[in-house]
Amino acid sequence: MPVDYGTDSTILLCSEAIERAIIALRSNSSVSLGMYSQQEPFPCVSFDTFNITYFLALFVILSFIIPAALLVKNIVHEKELRLKEQMRIMGLGDMVHLWSWAFISLVLNVTSTFAITLIIKFGNLLNADFWLVFVFLSLFAISSIALCLLLSTFFSNANISTAATCLIYFLFFFPYQLSVRARSKSFTRFTLIFPQTTLGYGVAMLALFAQVGQANWSDLRQIYLDAYGVGLIECMVAFALQAVSFIILAWYKSAVSPGKYILERISIFLSIKSKKTIFHIFDISFYLYNNVALFLSPTMYL
Repeated sequence: MPVDYGTDSTILLCSEAIERAIIALRSNSSVSLGMYSQQEPFPCVSFDTFNITYFLALFVILSFIIPAALLVKNIVHEKELRLKEQMRIMGLGDMVHLWSWAFISLVLNVTSTFAITLIIKFGNLLNADFWLVFVFLSLFAISSIALCLLLSTFFSNANISTAATCLIYFLFFFPYQLSVRARSKSFTRFTLIFPQTTLGYGVAMLALFAQVGQANWSDLRQIYLDAYGVGLIECMVAFALQAVSFIILAWYKSAVSPGKYILERISIFLSIKSKKTIFHIFDISFYLYNNVALFLSPTMYL
């Protein structure tokens, strides 16, 4: 008798045949065939009948469009009321009002992100780790706020900025659809400059690996799409880089073009490295006041 008698298929088949023969001999009647089943070890599998891989990212973006448009509208509306000029008179910097709106929007967006994560986790949409989804969506919210700060520096009319923000916010998701069809690794990495496109990749990976129970912190390095050459870690790092880049661009745009009620300052920085590793930085500043005044101030830093 083999040791693994209970699991050996040959012994089980022989035993079942002998039992059927004995029953048929004693009862003088034929016995129907027994059922045969074999269990195979495999992770839990869930079937995505609603195509969550694609539509979940779209729904998340749609839920963030209105807060983004209102954030840009409020900042631009302050421009129309000349509150920025009043803050300058009080000695406050250009970015004070932007940071205040960013903090308010961050609190609201984190609350919304927590609610969305609850719906995704306990609504049986994704079998993923709760805090992994929350951190991922929070990084997207931060990058989205930074993008709104940058967009607010390009508009001077609140109504126009609201419509333009909604359009731009939705169009930034379009490169994700192109990348899915193109399957180009270089194009995929290029599209990581857009927060909405990065969200699409991340949600697709979470939905794909959640079907096999691997959407958690311990398997974070394994959440990777070979066809596109991008992983969930790359998406989270991209969110952080996007936020920093957008904030720097917003600060620079606000300093260069502070508004139609403030004298414009155009700064051009030229750096030339000499034999003694000396950088010559020429700060060319144009102050437009009464159509006169031009100042050129070269500065040298060791």
